Amino acid sequence: LTSSYGAKGFFMSLIPGVGQLYKGSKMKGACIMGGEILLIGGIIATESLRSSYVKKMNEQPKFFQTYNTKADNCENARNICIGAAAALYVYNLIDAIVAPGAKRVIVKKNRYPVIQPVSNRDMSGVSLSWRF
Repeated sequence: LTSSYGAKGFFMSLIPGVGQLYKGSKMKGACIMGGEILLIGGIIATESLRSSYVKKMNEQPKFFQTYNTKADNCENARNICIGAAAALYVYNLIDAIVAPGAKRVIVKKNRYPVIQPVSNRDMSGVSLSWRF
């Protein structure tokens, strides 16, 4: 039994949450993956709103200050989403390296010929077997 997964968990976590799913932490992997999806959606939505307000600033100069304030607020929200997404991604990578995974059984396959004695009531001898 082992709870070590080597570097494969880390490399799988380059896609957020997949390394945790591979190591058996399904809830943690789902939360990380869902969090990244929500944060990326937040980045896209706030950037879209910001660009819309910038366009409205140019089209309606008398409401310039109002749209400028709203555009700045959207820019701040976008930057917060970018920072949170980056922090969650770094946490995802560190967790994939440090956290132990679920216990699993490792069966090593023999990839060489095995010679072993064989005996039963009718015969005795030596057996040669090779596993692929």
